[in-house]
Amino acid sequence: MKSLKESLLMTRRIVFAFLFFYLSLVVLPKFCFQQTGNFWFQTILSKRTSDPRWETPPPTSEELTEINTILSQPFTFLGGGMQSFVFLSEDRSTVIKFFKHRPSILKKGRFRTHTPYLDSIFNSYHIAFNQLKDETGVFYIHLNKTDGVHPRLTLIDKIGIRHHIELDGTEFVLQKRADLICPKLRALMESKDIDGAKQSIESLVCSLKGIYEKGVKNNDKAFRRNVGIVGQKAVLFDAGSLFLNSGIYHSSESKRDVLQKGINLEKWLM
Repeated sequence: MKSLKESLLMTRRIVFAFLFFYLSLVVLPKFCFQQTGNFWFQTILSKRTSDPRWETPPPTSEELTEINTILSQPFTFLGGGMQSFVFLSEDRSTVIKFFKHRPSILKKGRFRTHTPYLDSIFNSYHIAFNQLKDETGVFYIHLNKTDGVHPRLTLIDKIGIRHHIELDGTEFVLQKRADLICPKLRALMESKDIDGAKQSIESLVCSLKGIYEKGVKNNDKAFRRNVGIVGQKAVLFDAGSLFLNSGIYHSSESKRDVLQKGINLEKWLM
């Protein structure tokens, strides 16, 4: 009788232990992800030192005034990916991207830590700013720390908590806000704006062609998730996987890539 009770007690302990680990490793992370978007303020705080590779010409006084006017408004959490967290300006015209400097949980709440290799990502945004402003919508990059140049920014996370960050002390990118291309095309077609949809598709092809013409290759294969429309112009808003390849425009690879993207988009349109 005693051994039976001990067996039952041991079974209960095993069941409770299993439930505890299941809740801790599966349910709780997913709940936290849904509530917070996996955003943790400490992740975007930087201890990096300045690097001459990421230097850019300083903005003119007029440009700096415009940039700081944009940064004077609060930015609200929009989303996050493997490389950065994205916040949307109050006037909904601009996004600011902060890079992940510490490991974060990926895959929608699963316990998989990932720290992006920032040198390659910074190099990519450096290319976007210097060579592909029109094709990416990137109009300002701050990849080295400054002193007394930018204001303190107010960030509002997914659960409404306000954070204040000293912009001079961390790295960020400013980019025009874009609508995802597929929902945008769907909205245009549903409103019978066929000409607008055609213009958006033509702009996409021109944008892809322009990127290759400038000797830049995009290693990101998630095409429909990373291309958007600003006004009627297509832009590559996820510009974190670019690298220079001077021979890409003259290679058959570029033609195949544009053709494949066109075929994929055509399948979605059908």
